[in-house]
Amino acid sequence: MENNIIKDMLESVSDTAVFFLKNDMQIEILKENGIQDFEIGEHISAVCFSGKINLICAVAIDGKLLKSIYKVFFPYHLSPKESNEMLKELPSEIVNIVAGLSISKFSDDCGELTMSPPFMVDKNLLLSSSVVSKQIKTSKGTFTSFMFKKDSYANKIK
Repeated sequence: MENNIIKDMLESVSDTAVFFLKNDMQIEILKENGIQDFEIGEHISAVCFSGKINLICAVAIDGKLLKSIYKVFFPYHLSPKESNEMLKELPSEIVNIVAGLSISKFSDDCGELTMSPPFMVDKNLLLSSSVVSKQIKTSKGTFTSFMFKKDSYANKIK
């Protein structure tokens, strides 16, 4: 049952990401993939869901897509230093938005959940066989959602 909940939660996060990218960012969705061989985007951030089930939800965004999202978030000119700082923080904002909007969709199955502030996850951790993932290909690049049990990886999280 727990594995079904994890997959359902991943599906909810992925659906929310599609809605966010398509409707809020005006980015065309080309294809959604389940677990496949794929490149993991270099911009990664995660949150932890805690409660009846303790999971980590991570997102990986490739550079081209992140820059497209950045232009929507910050349509005005920023200094190069400010721009670099915002680009570093943007994956955390995105995982906050996507995971935060998703949490209400699976609260019936999981009971009351709390969500941590965003944090960094090592890219190699996302390649584990016990991590479920879903990738969204857009006209601007790829967005991948990951879900895995917190307990198994607590000592590997930065």
